[in-house]
Amino acid sequence: MSENMDIVYLYKNSGNDEIVYSLRSLANLPHNKVFIVGDMPKYINPQNILYIKAEQGLNKYQNTTNALRLACHDDRLSDDFIVMNDDFFILKKIENPREELNLHKGTIAKVYERLSAKYPLGSGYLHGMKETETLLKNLGIKEPLSYELHTPFIFNKYKLLQMFETYADEIAQTKCFHKRSFYGNLYVKGSKFMKDIKVLALDNFVPTPEQKFISSSDSSYRNLKYILMQKFSKKSKYEEHKK
Repeated sequence: MSENMDIVYLYKNSGNDEIVYSLRSLANLPHNKVFIVGDMPKYINPQNILYIKAEQGLNKYQNTTNALRLACHDDRLSDDFIVMNDDFFILKKIENPREELNLHKGTIAKVYERLSAKYPLGSGYLHGMKETETLLKNLGIKEPLSYELHTPFIFNKYKLLQMFETYADEIAQTKCFHKRSFYGNLYVKGSKFMKDIKVLALDNFVPTPEQKFISSSDSSYRNLKYILMQKFSKKSKYEEHKK
């Protein structure tokens, strides 16, 4: 049985073509099938993608929670699978996903301290971070880690469904539930630290030679696209070739 896992994209139509380059970057990540859960994007070859429709009527945290539930109930999906977003790009070959993914960016307390100083008025994201930290501390985890990096993340579908079921009431009461962090603190062992690689500003960003991942934002994609077009110039089997 192949060690390669399936890929799940949690996708809401954004109107741009980030997902094209994200799919091309999968050439750097060993994998089997590719699922898209949510909306069906343009530019995609439906013959090489497994699609699961998911409603998008709630906030993005609730939408992605519902999308993950749907994916986990699909018998076609591998037990362990890798979640991608359309704005995640893999710049270098990943030799061992189980060792190179599921990274953290430090304790939730430190991340919260840093972001709340930058955004003193707070946000739903910060509020959800604090709520998630409280839930984890109530479970006896003294210094919960933040796994909210903009990088691929491995879930086990049975553990994830168990988490959603066991903590259903808590999740329902947390509007911006940080599910990667909750899952990571419960189930991930020996994870490594990495600074987040989300590019937020419209600047002349250039990735370092050793950088494995990059993630775009609405404000940075226009500039990053030129880097991605050069890095991933070859079309993948997952996109339409009628351009």
